[in-house]
Amino acid sequence: MAKDVPAVAPGGNVRRRLATGVFAFEGDDSDADLRQQFGVATLLQTVRELSGLKFIRRDIGTAPELFYYVRKWTQQRYRDYQIGHFGFHGKPGELWLSGSTKVTLEELADVLDGRAGGRIIYFSSCEIMGSDDAALRRFQQRSGATAVIGFLERVGGSLELPAFELLLLQALNDDVRMDAVEERLRSQHPYLCELLGLKIIN
Repeated sequence: MAKDVPAVAPGGNVRRRLATGVFAFEGDDSDADLRQQFGVATLLQTVRELSGLKFIRRDIGTAPELFYYVRKWTQQRYRDYQIGHFGFHGKPGELWLSGSTKVTLEELADVLDGRAGGRIIYFSSCEIMGSDDAALRRFQQRSGATAVIGFLERVGGSLELPAFELLLLQALNDDVRMDAVEERLRSQHPYLCELLGLKIIN
């Protein structure tokens, strides 16, 4: 397991890494084969073994459950779980929790209400970043998040998504600046970035 070594900037100043922990919200996929074992928990366990990135994970089936745990995530006691990992089906501007239950980015922003300062929102969802840039920036500003990360394309059911998520979470755990994370991903893994339609608002 990787040691938790702080980043050191020129001049000897210690700089806080973007992320040392993940708070994961995982939807109930009504179309999923329940015999399959791979999910967000498996991904996060793998990342923890590789980098020491700690995590909390909660199953989410309803909007009130999501809002309850989102408020928990933004409490001071969970300040070291900087990445909010939202693992749901998606459409532009919407998360589909289970069945026909959906939550819009506007509704999620209402709940966050500026309390996501110092945190990163990562949508592991199809097409959610397909909203126009102005709407995504309004969401970022209203949430208070340092960055919002997601995809323009359909990503469900592909092996490329978990492979990319490993790379993304590792980069967020290694680096201290979001622009460095994006440059690293686009320069080292351009095929995956293009295939999934990576979009970062920061």
